[in-house]
Amino acid sequence: MPDNIKYLTTLSTHQIAYHYSPGNQPTVVFIHGFGSSMQGDKAMAMEEACRRWGHAFIRFDLSGCGQSSGDFSSATIDRWLSDAIAVIDKLTQGPLILVGSSMGGWLMVLIAQARQERIIHCVGLASAPDMTDYTLTSKFNREQCEALEKEGLIMIHNPDFDDPMIIYKMLLDSGKKHNVLKAPIMLNIPLTLIHARDDKDVPWQRSQILHEQWHGAPSELLLLPQGGHRLSDNKSLNVIINQLRIILDNHCR
Repeated sequence: MPDNIKYLTTLSTHQIAYHYSPGNQPTVVFIHGFGSSMQGDKAMAMEEACRRWGHAFIRFDLSGCGQSSGDFSSATIDRWLSDAIAVIDKLTQGPLILVGSSMGGWLMVLIAQARQERIIHCVGLASAPDMTDYTLTSKFNREQCEALEKEGLIMIHNPDFDDPMIIYKMLLDSGKKHNVLKAPIMLNIPLTLIHARDDKDVPWQRSQILHEQWHGAPSELLLLPQGGHRLSDNKSLNVIINQLRIILDNHCR
């Protein structure tokens, strides 16, 4: 089936690439992770499942990622949050189920806080809330921290990229403004979290903290024995699809 990628121009003039699969409400919105894109196995598997079930599904590339315009290295949490809210406000209608992967699980929480009247369920996959403080900064050595303060950026190796990744201080500063785990999260929105115990990039305890901080609605944490950070193996994908089907069925009764 042709991908039929379209583009949304945001207020910051970025071209946000997206793919919308029409269907019944609620619409499932997928938010990808740090340095990833909307073309990942999880997004594609969920889209295909929603198409079979007759439910609308939208996936998109944050600016600087995938097929969207913009410079990835100079992106901030503010900008990516603005991208996601623009997609929701301009391209969707009615109730929404948010599915956030890794850093997308952090953006999912921020979106739910900003548009809580429209969100009826949140699903976090290997969620990485507050990742700029924990997943990135906590792994810097003394020399990297000093270089970051002096130069405003550092270069780090990431196995998912061919070239070294540039991390700007403004990304980390932006993240501090949007930390969500330092206080109870008061949202009347059910939450489902799926995380693998063998995740070496984002420990499953990060999802556990999010689970414990979630107040105002039921929260469920599903820990898989295997699956790594990507959760893209067949067993993990089956768990994700089954959980999504249960959530949709519960909201469509």
